[in-house]
Amino acid sequence: MSPVGGKCQDGQENIIKWLKEGNAKELAKNFNPALTLSLPGHEGIFSQSQAEGFLKRFFDDNKPVSFRVSHQGKSADGAKFLIGILSCNTGIFKVYSLMKKMEDKERIIQFQIEPSENKSL
Repeated sequence: MSPVGGKCQDGQENIIKWLKEGNAKELAKNFNPALTLSLPGHEGIFSQSQAEGFLKRFFDDNKPVSFRVSHQGKSADGAKFLIGILSCNTGIFKVYSLMKKMEDKERIIQFQIEPSENKSL
């Protein structure tokens, strides 16, 4: 039996929901145990818990107002990407997320939020 609309809700739909809510805790549950993270002031490979802390601080300082998907899709190797625009009370940010199936579970292996040069997105 297929869900309403015939499409299963996948990890990317959850990412969109949690970005709109500014929910670092739920987002981090989908992080790979070690992931590439890029946020204003933090860039590198971090553990799941370090990344969650940095993301929580980002959302505390930048309250999400809305999130709009610009592009999403799947690469040849099966990795799913999501690119979007996050509007916060402090400005506009570009978001990039890369998910890959790791040990039978989709995990975010790369996640970045950066200030957008275009302030009128």
